[in-house]
Amino acid sequence: MKTKRLYYTDSILLAFKSRIVEVREEDNKFITILEKTAFYPTSGGQQHDIGLLHSIEVVDVIDGDQILHITNEPVGKVGEIVSGMINYKRRQKNKQQHSAQHILSQAFYRLYKLETKSVHLGENYGNIEFETKEITDTQVQKAEILANQVIQENREVKPLLVQSEHLGKYNLRRPTDRTGEIRLIEIDDFECSACGGTHVHKTSEIQLIKIISTEKIRGRVAINFFSGQQAIDDYRIRFAVSNSIAQNLTCSVEDIESHFDKIVESNKLLKREVTLLQKELMPQYIENLLNQVEVVQGINVIFTLENRFDKNNINQFALTLAEKCNGIAVLLYKDKIILSCAENTQLHAGEFAKKLSVQTSLKGGGNKNIAQLGTTVEKDFELYKTKIAEIIAIGKNEN
Repeated sequence: MKTKRLYYTDSILLAFKSRIVEVREEDNKFITILEKTAFYPTSGGQQHDIGLLHSIEVVDVIDGDQILHITNEPVGKVGEIVSGMINYKRRQKNKQQHSAQHILSQAFYRLYKLETKSVHLGENYGNIEFETKEITDTQVQKAEILANQVIQENREVKPLLVQSEHLGKYNLRRPTDRTGEIRLIEIDDFECSACGGTHVHKTSEIQLIKIISTEKIRGRVAINFFSGQQAIDDYRIRFAVSNSIAQNLTCSVEDIESHFDKIVESNKLLKREVTLLQKELMPQYIENLLNQVEVVQGINVIFTLENRFDKNNINQFALTLAEKCNGIAVLLYKDKIILSCAENTQLHAGEFAKKLSVQTSLKGGGNKNIAQLGTTVEKDFELYKTKIAEIIAIGKNEN
């Protein structure tokens, strides 16, 4: 016996009663099958409903001739009448998102003849994959404008149950090879597709559609979009952030981008100047550190915390310091240890780093002259110094 799908004809229905026809337990989960249900199962790219059956939380709903309601506790016995309650927030999000997908798919088809290849309506955003290798920003903007125009026009969205032999009467966006009774979703004078999902009754209920990004999937282009409350929440966050930035830059929101570009360019120039100044000051810094040389098993070693140099100069600083002290330079730089060995020490920095990695939780490597390991913490620097001294001693003994 097939489960009667109440949401097929009434997507507003949230509360219902039904008789249990089968129960079973699998993998520590309980499965309940009802004569009829308002719970939508995961299918067609849309997420399943959540809610309650007899006060027991429904954690999953699986599609098939018989719809399976999955719970962590038993709901009831065969023959028992149970009450069901659909979670409104989840149902509303799904309805808005799925209806938005239909409108967007039709918008891209009408404007650019782009066919929808696949759909994924996720928890955080919707995704539509198109049969194309490229979608331009202009195409995205125009499709989004058309989609929101359809929302503003408050067009009727109707579920229709049609026999397959009568499908020729309808202007389907995508043909279907299914036979028998087929459920269509028709958006008045705009879109018509075979679909089993839940949808709004009027396009204005979607509120807003916002395309947030494009991405490449399997050689095709997909769009990601927000709809309904998700789009409104996202707008509120973006408005607050952009408004705050504009106030800090003392400019209008429209001028943020140009101000940001100027800041980025200025920052690049400052970084170049800092790099040059660091190179000029490097000999003096090194000279000041040479009085910190420690002799470990006859090898000169300098241990130092070093955050004055940027990433463009730090390796050169370590290499030069090792050569100047005629030994090993060990720098704790941000969250890394940088280790350099002078040529005449006959030590290999990369091999030294491997040995240190074995004795600590640090990961990394390098070449003969310089190596890096991370992630480090400053409070453990004394431990690292001890381990390095032990490695030097072991090396001496082996020789």
